Formats: sequence, structure tokens, C-alpha cells
Amino acid sequence: MRDTSCQEWGVALVPAVVSFPSAPWTQGPGHQLELRSSREGVEPLQIKLDDADLADLVRCLDRLRLDERVKLTWTIPADQPLKRQELVDRIPLKRRLAAPVLGGFALAATVGVALLQPLPPIGEESTKPLAPGIETAQPDAER
Repeated sequence: MRDTSCQEWGVALVPAVVSFPSAPWTQGPGHQLELRSSREGVEPLQIKLDDADLADLVRCLDRLRLDERVKLTWTIPADQPLKRQELVDRIPLKRRLAAPVLGGFALAATVGVALLQPLPPIGEESTKPLAPGIETAQPDAER
């Protein structure tokens, strides 16, 4: 585990907008942040981070936002739920359908095995002995 502090990131209070592109990187896994300044003529800064670096940066920004010594009015947009299609696209179709299909096959196999088992005849008592050499118990009146 790395010990990273917020000073490593050099967090400065510069007006900027952080945006996450919707398309993933083509070079590999990770995250790409785009910092756009509110000043005219300043080109956007793109930063490529891995998961650990992004988690550290978010933790530092949260600490900065919650620090009572920082007297800034933060304009934080309200949380928006993901759209239904975004939720559907996150889990592949095979993975979503695997459990219900497997459960259906297990239920069908259980029902099939249960149907193959012979049922005892209805209303007739079995007169066969349970095992060789063991006779069935008969009432005392018949002895």
C-alpha cells in the first residue's frame, strides 16, 4: 500500500472543470481526466490515471471539499441515477442470463428425476416382505 498525501498531487485552488470522457482509453485500462480552465485561451489538461491514483485524487479532493478552513462555495451538481440502458450495458447478457437458465435446468432435472421414481400403488397394502427373512407384522387376531 502506498502512502500518498494530498500534497503529492499539488492540489491548487484554480477554477477548473473536471470531466470524464464517455469513451474508455484505447491504450489500456485506466481513467482519463480532462481539466478545463474557466479562463480564456487555456488549453485543457488531460491526465491519465490508474485506479489507485484516481482513488487517491478523489480522496484528496473530498478532504479539500470538506475542510472547514477552505472558504469556497462549491457548486456540486446533484447526483443523477444511471439510465436504464447504462445499467443494462454494464453486465454482459451471458452473465445476466446464466443464473436463471442454470436454475431452470436444475429445476427441470429435479422434476424429471422425481417423475421417474415409481409411486406405490394407491389403496393397496404391500404384502411383500420388506427384506428377505423378515416378515411383515400381522395383527394378533390373525395368529
